[in-house]
Amino acid sequence: MKCIQIHNDYLVPGGETTSAKLIANEMEKNGIEVIRYYKNNDEIISNNRIYSKLAYGVKSIFNFSIIKEVNKIVKEKDIDFAIVHNTSPIISNSIYYVLHKNNIPILKYVQNYNLLCLNGSKNQGENICNKCITGTNTIGIKQKCYKESYPYTILKFINKKIFEKYFESKITKYIAISNFVKDEHLKYGVVKEKFEVLYHFIENIKPHVKLDAELNSQEKYFLFMGRLSEEKGIRLLLETFSMHKDKKLRIIGEGPMKEELKEFISKNQCHNIEYLGFKKGKEKEKLVENSVCLLVPSDWDEPFGRIVIESYSLGTPVIASDRGGLGELVEEGTTGYKFNSKNAKEFSLKIDKMWRKEPQEYLKMRENCIEKCNKEFSNKVYINKLKKLIDPLKKEKVYE
Repeated sequence: MKCIQIHNDYLVPGGETTSAKLIANEMEKNGIEVIRYYKNNDEIISNNRIYSKLAYGVKSIFNFSIIKEVNKIVKEKDIDFAIVHNTSPIISNSIYYVLHKNNIPILKYVQNYNLLCLNGSKNQGENICNKCITGTNTIGIKQKCYKESYPYTILKFINKKIFEKYFESKITKYIAISNFVKDEHLKYGVVKEKFEVLYHFIENIKPHVKLDAELNSQEKYFLFMGRLSEEKGIRLLLETFSMHKDKKLRIIGEGPMKEELKEFISKNQCHNIEYLGFKKGKEKEKLVENSVCLLVPSDWDEPFGRIVIESYSLGTPVIASDRGGLGELVEEGTTGYKFNSKNAKEFSLKIDKMWRKEPQEYLKMRENCIEKCNKEFSNKVYINKLKKLIDPLKKEKVYE
């Protein structure tokens, strides 16, 4: 079979881009030919002229050049089905038009809340915002929800309404990355029968955990890795460890709160908190594997939480807030602990509980992490589930 994979990459590539590439690689390893059709927002930034940016604003609603390019690919390659990830702003809704016109079944990946919310996060400042789900998107315009700009928010609103009116019904299947994401979309009225849940996967899973002697020979520390931003719970993290100075915390990542983080550490003399900057590859893996536990104190409804399964794959437990998809990834007392993101005391208690865990119980928890990863988040599990969605598309390219 032949698949065209569609993805509009962000200026700063994130989890969606990582996932799209992994999915394409996994399909190819399993005999599916993948034609990658990617666009990147640096096309807009690199062209600094005002009229060019205005043109991209118009194209974000409907892009005729995309129709021309994709139509040519579909005709030449005899595409069997499409997987569509992010489409904003360059690819736009025009992709659904050209795919449907060519009778190509569409699997639409739902990795965020863009189909529900004008800023895609369901957050308004520090608070959860479901006003557009329970009410009307015009509220989002009044609040300038997207980039704090009326023009940008209005463009988002127009795109959303066009999708709902003309293309929502043209999607063959929606693939949500967690049950939480699926349930949020069902509240908005998306047809239940069109939704499937397919967790992200991890390629390399450790065959076994480190032994008790190996762990005891290392310095004990907790680890945070990710974007240093308010919605990731950075302030709660810092304040908690300023009161747990007997416990070491290492932080890896970059983001807008980096300077605030370093200032907090210095001002409060938190010698137990060590900021290590951005890490990747084997160095990052080693930091995760050798840590007592990964901390994910997110204060927004994370659609999934790839770092959780990355941690499990190395046999490292997780303490995470119960927000969004995170709540269904962590098994309380089995692969880690959960807490209410607004409850600092509960977070502190779970940290203390993990720190004081008996060696044999702790080793069992690490084994549980690898077992859960193999059972639910391996590439083998993923591709088998994906094939069940793809197999019916072999027979005919017809919508319901």
